[in-house]
Amino acid sequence: VVDFILDDYPSYIDQLQVVLTKIKGKKYIFISGLQRSGKTIVSALLQTLLSSTGVTAHIVELDRYLTYEALESSPNLDSFIVTETLLLLNKTVSEESFQIDDIGFDHHHSKLINYGKSIVSPDDVIILEGTIAFDIEEKFSYTNTVKLFVNSADESCLGRFKNKYRKKGLDEAEIDSLWESRISEDDYDQKMKLDKADVVINPQGNVK
Repeated sequence: VVDFILDDYPSYIDQLQVVLTKIKGKKYIFISGLQRSGKTIVSALLQTLLSSTGVTAHIVELDRYLTYEALESSPNLDSFIVTETLLLLNKTVSEESFQIDDIGFDHHHSKLINYGKSIVSPDDVIILEGTIAFDIEEKFSYTNTVKLFVNSADESCLGRFKNKYRKKGLDEAEIDSLWESRISEDDYDQKMKLDKADVVINPQGNVK
């Protein structure tokens, strides 16, 4: 993670400065990308940059729903996440403030992190990040949205992917096999999401 931040942080900051002009006035920012592509880092940086302009933004990590290890591999996980997230998003459409639990997911230790509670006001921005974020955006009836895709280089994803599954106890052969199967599935998924994105963050350092 340290290497990732040192390598990509300056590039992402520069790109997100450009992104701010593209998302101005948008209330809902949906951030997608492949697994281990850096969505969480980009979300946190974007929240900080918005704060510097006087805009309060709340991050909703879809990984907040990975309460149990078994749930992560459940065939009904995506459907569960979509339903729960839409319930939360529909609350933000009202003209009333409400309290939200700020929950993240520690990928290095596979556990939830509770950052406490915050108040979501009607004028606040919602940053929703996760692999299936665009799927949720399609089902969300509110129109003031923008879709941002984090397009990470394969070698960056692979390094973070291997670290994740080493911590889960898999050996190198098992990890390589899992990576190959994941890549074959993700190639198609990536193209579909790239086509749907309003803004693309690239490891090469240019915004599309």
